[in-house]
Amino acid sequence: MAHLADDALLRRVEAGLGLARRQGVRTQRGLALFVTIQFRACPDFSSHPLVSRYFADSPGQGDYALKRLVVEMTREDWAAVTGGRQ
Repeated sequence: MAHLADDALLRRVEAGLGLARRQGVRTQRGLALFVTIQFRACPDFSSHPLVSRYFADSPGQGDYALKRLVVEMTREDWAAVTGGRQ
C-alpha cells in the first residue's frame, strides 16, 4: 500500500466499503475486515466461488458470512482465491 497515493488508497477503500455493503456487511468491524481482506488477498476476493458461496448462503447477513469464511476457509482455499500469492 505504500506505493499508492493517498487519493488512490482512499478510492480503493471507498470502493471496498461499497462492495462490502452490497454483500450485506453492516458493522464497523465487518466493513474493516472486508476491506482488510481486499488489501491482503485481492480486491475482488468476494467474487471468487470459494468466497461468494458464503455470501450466497447468508443473503442479507454479510457480517455472519464474513465471520464464517474467515473461520472456515483453509490456507489452500485462500491460495486459490489469491492465485497463490499471500
